Amino acid sequence: MNRDEAERSLADTNWTNAVVEREPRHVSIVHSVRFPAELSKKLEAEADRQGVTPSVLIRDLVTAALLAAEQDETVTVRIGDLHRAIDLALHRAA
Repeated sequence: MNRDEAERSLADTNWTNAVVEREPRHVSIVHSVRFPAELSKKLEAEADRQGVTPSVLIRDLVTAALLAAEQDETVTVRIGDLHRAIDLALHRAA
């Protein structure tokens, strides 16, 4: 498309219902991540299942993980109590 075609296209556009946004957009930063092929396939399949893009799914998962980490609290547990709890969980799972 050359400049004249672009100007004609803009002139032919009906701007009657256009909305002017006066608030600046939030800054968006791109983080490039490499996934193994198998993980990438799973990501794409889950995104398709949810009807979103892989980018939206990744953003939702990272947001949920960070929120969970922020809400997590540190507790002190005696080692013996921890061993008993693990043994009990394994016994119930068997």
